[in-house]
Parts: sequence; structure tokens; C-alpha cells
Amino acid sequence: MPNPDQDWRWLGNQAVDVVIDWTLQKMGLPKNERQALSQKLYNTAMAEALEQFQRIAALEIAIPGDPNFDLHDLLGQAGREDPKLKYLANRELYRYDWLDSNPVIKTYHDKLASYIKLRKILPVLNTGSVVFPLDPTRPAEAELISPMILPLIRDNGKDQAICLVNFGNPQNSWDTWQQSQNSPEYPEIHSQQPKVENYKLPLKFTGIPVGTRYKSVDPEAHGEEIYGVNPNQELVKMNPDGTFTNQGINIHIARTLLRIK
Repeated sequence: MPNPDQDWRWLGNQAVDVVIDWTLQKMGLPKNERQALSQKLYNTAMAEALEQFQRIAALEIAIPGDPNFDLHDLLGQAGREDPKLKYLANRELYRYDWLDSNPVIKTYHDKLASYIKLRKILPVLNTGSVVFPLDPTRPAEAELISPMILPLIRDNGKDQAICLVNFGNPQNSWDTWQQSQNSPEYPEIHSQQPKVENYKLPLKFTGIPVGTRYKSVDPEAHGEEIYGVNPNQELVKMNPDGTFTNQGINIHIARTLLRIK
């Protein structure tokens, strides 16, 4: 195994928690202090990645096909040098212990599991066809497309669900691996994923009638939230008395709405 003191490239290809632990050990901190500080540093370093994992999970649940998740992702573990992961001996242990010792990872795990469970409780996400409410090839529809929200409608003839995934404005990271191999410095990737508020999904090109109502069934819902198609054929929140508000839907990671029969 290469010596990290002599080969910083080797250290840079290791998982985040390995690098943090090695660095704190080099600082000469007592073991009890290293453990507490290591957890805080890991949570900070992984904050953006944990949100991205949730968005990827929400997208896989929304689109047709079988979702595929690595158990490391469910536990909030970072990856390491890709070619070596082909061999089982080079893979990290599954850190189930983090669910008991790290509240941030436990919260992340529970949220991710909530998105995945939607496939089990909503048959329409397994059997429904896909309808895109807006067609980017048609100018009248393209101008209504949000640069941050990917809307999908799943319909199996019996049930209908609307899935809204917030991708924000992520930085293009296509060339970062190549850059990391040829540059003495490692690139930094920042994925700006702001919460989208008051989003009103245009539905006038879908044929969904005015007055159609949906209930929120996702982890971001605060209690029971009811949304409906208003006379402007936009999806907006509804009052308890059945009247339309002027408020759209707030989306941090992703939202899933099921049509009320």
C-alpha cells in the first residue's frame, strides 16, 4: 500500500472519512477528541452529497424501471478510487454503526428510505406510463419550463401521480476526474441546490381537467397538503374549504402528489 506521507495522490483517492481520520491522527489529537471532530467534519464535507443522493433516489423512484441503490449510499458513505472497487477486498465496510452514532446520517437515511418506500406504497410508480407535462421542442411549452424542476406524471389508467424533482443549478462536473489526474490540485465541485418555493406546475397542455385534486405523499409534506388544478390550469395549494389559494408548492429535494379519486 502506498504511503500517504509520500504519495498525496493515493490519499486523495480515498474515502472522505479515511482522509479525515488520517489527518486528525497526524495532528496528534487524543482519540476521544478525534472521534467527535471526525464526525462533525464528515457531516460538513458530505452535506451537499447527501442531498444529491436524495435527489438521485427521488428521480429513480419517479421514472420507469427498477431503482438501483448501493448500500453504501443508503448509509451516507462516500466513494473512493473507482477502478479498485471492482475487488471486494478494497471496498469499505458497511457502517451500520453510523445510524446509532451519527444523528445527521440517521436523519439522512430515514429520509432516503422514505423516498424509496414510495415505490412500494404507490403502484402507479411501478406500472404507470410517463407523461411530460411540458414539451421542450414546442416554443409555447418550452418557455414555461423551470430550469430547476423536472416534472413527471405517472398514470396507469387507475391512479395518477405527479413527481417534481428539484435539480437546482448543479455545476458541470463531467471533466473533473480527468482534471484530478492531470493537475496537482483537486477541483472543487459545488452543487447549488436552493429550495424552490411557490412553484406552480403548468398543466394546460396535459388535458387534466380543472378541479382535479392531489394529496402530498412525500417526506417533505407538513401534514396533509391538498393541491388542485386552478382555472389557470396551474397546480396550486387548496384551502380546507376546497377553494384555490395563490400558493404553489415548495420543493427542497422532491415532491410526490397522488390524485384524489
